[in-house]
Amino acid sequence: MAGSPSDPPSPPKAVSPTRSKTTSPKKSSPPRSKTASPIGQNYPADENSEDEIEVDEGLSVSDGHSVTDDQMSSYTASLASSVVDYPVEHGRRYHAFRAGAYYAPNDDSEMERLDLLSTLVFKVIGKLFLAPIEQSKTHRILDIGTGNGIWAIEMGDLFPNAEIIGNDLSANQPTWVPSNVKFEVDDVESPWLHSSKFDFIFCRMMAGAIADWPKLVKNIYDNTAPGGWVEFQDLDLLYRSDDGSITDEHECMKMNKTFIQTCKQIGREPCPGPEFKDWVTAAGFTNVTHQKYKLPLGPWPKDPHLKDKSAASSTNEDRWLLYTKSLSSSVLDYPTEHGRRYHAFRSGSYWGPNDETESDRLDFLHMLMVKTTGENLYLAPLEAGRIHRILDIGTGTGIWAILMGEEFPHAEIVGNDLSAIQPTWVPSNVKFEIDDVESPWVNSAKYDFIFCRDMAASLGDWPKLMKNIYTNLTPGGWVEFQDFNLRYTSDDGSYTEQHKTSKWAEMFFEACESINREPNPGPKLEGWVRETGDYVNISHQKFKIPIGDWPKDPHYKECGIINMLQILDGLEAFTLRLFINILGWKKNEVLVLLAEDPFSSSKALVVHEGLRSPDSPKTMILNSSYFKSGLLVPRPHGGPSLPGTDTAYPAPITDRPNRAPPGVAPERSTR
Repeated sequence: MAGSPSDPPSPPKAVSPTRSKTTSPKKSSPPRSKTASPIGQNYPADENSEDEIEVDEGLSVSDGHSVTDDQMSSYTASLASSVVDYPVEHGRRYHAFRAGAYYAPNDDSEMERLDLLSTLVFKVIGKLFLAPIEQSKTHRILDIGTGNGIWAIEMGDLFPNAEIIGNDLSANQPTWVPSNVKFEVDDVESPWLHSSKFDFIFCRMMAGAIADWPKLVKNIYDNTAPGGWVEFQDLDLLYRSDDGSITDEHECMKMNKTFIQTCKQIGREPCPGPEFKDWVTAAGFTNVTHQKYKLPLGPWPKDPHLKDKSAASSTNEDRWLLYTKSLSSSVLDYPTEHGRRYHAFRSGSYWGPNDETESDRLDFLHMLMVKTTGENLYLAPLEAGRIHRILDIGTGTGIWAILMGEEFPHAEIVGNDLSAIQPTWVPSNVKFEIDDVESPWVNSAKYDFIFCRDMAASLGDWPKLMKNIYTNLTPGGWVEFQDFNLRYTSDDGSYTEQHKTSKWAEMFFEACESINREPNPGPKLEGWVRETGDYVNISHQKFKIPIGDWPKDPHYKECGIINMLQILDGLEAFTLRLFINILGWKKNEVLVLLAEDPFSSSKALVVHEGLRSPDSPKTMILNSSYFKSGLLVPRPHGGPSLPGTDTAYPAPITDRPNRAPPGVAPERSTR
């Protein structure tokens, strides 16, 4: 790294973005900036759930009563080019912009490898960056060769008042990103045309990718603001062994040297790491610091930290299994109906699709849930030292399970779903299983925390599920449900049964109920729990979620925009299979409905009657219930309740032990 003198503060801890599973171009995970929500402001449930949300009177029809293109752009990647007609060679997909400038693919497998590489680098240095940059002096940041954009997204969260730009030859970054982050399709070896200079330029893992490193370093120097910082993190790809046991005759070394020779033949430096100090000094940089880190390759180190790093970098088959999903079945032959892809395991038990479009929406919905509940992954008062096994029912894209794996590194996290759509590379304590939660449970051990979220219209027998959960919960273990009442309401009563959205919703409810799927489980959660008779410490909370940009309060406005976008993105998924297969509509009738109804995904500056209009600001309700299993401790007569007794509510959330917010990884940063 290089720059000007400065007292090095401690760089902020890494933030794992809630990001979506990357394909090209997109978007999972997540969701993701915390910047738009008021910092430190709480939006409690229960007592405020009946209060009206104040309408932003500053909006007018000319301003747009739905999400406009300008608003949309703050949640999508901004690309300088849309060169996405990617060629395929040898079964892998490659970049199209400046074709041939970089040898490696840009497909999903490569994106997942880059995620794992990001994990490795963070484990090695323990931080997102080493340069002593000061937040107040850092206004523009450039991420060269951003890849899947994970570093840029994390920096967008850490530096909410800075503009973050990531450039790459491929547009394979997530679609939904923090509002201060944008991506550009660009070749960093072409002339630089930036409108203003950067306060921090970051360049990582470009070994074998750059033809003229001294020229790149000089361009960086010319585009760095006075006093700005630059940081390179890269590899020397020539393998070595401390004991000399790896020789030129070793198969690994033969492959390694062939790769290095090939890179040099095409004019790409495969081992730039050792050269950085000379290059940056020659370019005119000052305050140059050069550091080296060893990366073991394989599980051989005795030191736990080095062993963990080597597990992330090893290609040994057994170690790969630690970072790949473990599935109880490989039912991957997904059927396609009405242009959408659906699950194959227990086919038909769930009506929603499982394709990339729906996975993107689910990651965005995760973002909405976390923001709605006050930037919390969960509300139950868990104690880290007592949580050893966690179950995520209906894990979807797996984003919640992955983040919990980071927050509880010593716990085993199991996520189950009907579809194997989760990321390939996951923390070593996380695994995914194809399973139907309504089938008999055959778990080998009980769980300390069971989490079930967003299962509206998915289950046939909720009370039976409550019983199964209790049977598979350790004494004193916690359960948490987070689910919706999808019957939209309006504080001012302007939303009526004659509203087009109401008519659509009633048909949706009819279809769900005809196949014995409860579309509005939220309000019934507490009753089902109490009827089970086995749970204690029951707490039920409600959270209002606006639909649209009408609230005046910045927190509710942001939640409303996110909610509208995920509804618009999911409307086809909500409608196609149910209306055609269950209600007997013809496909063209459904398509006409989707095109004409106010739920359609138009982003024009017009009134969206179904989602947002001046006379009908609508909301939906998120219900959250958490409760405890275990033997009751007798309550002293007339005295206060003891821990573990059948009190109605545990300690308030604000009184619980502090824990890292969602997305802040205790030891690592990935996804």
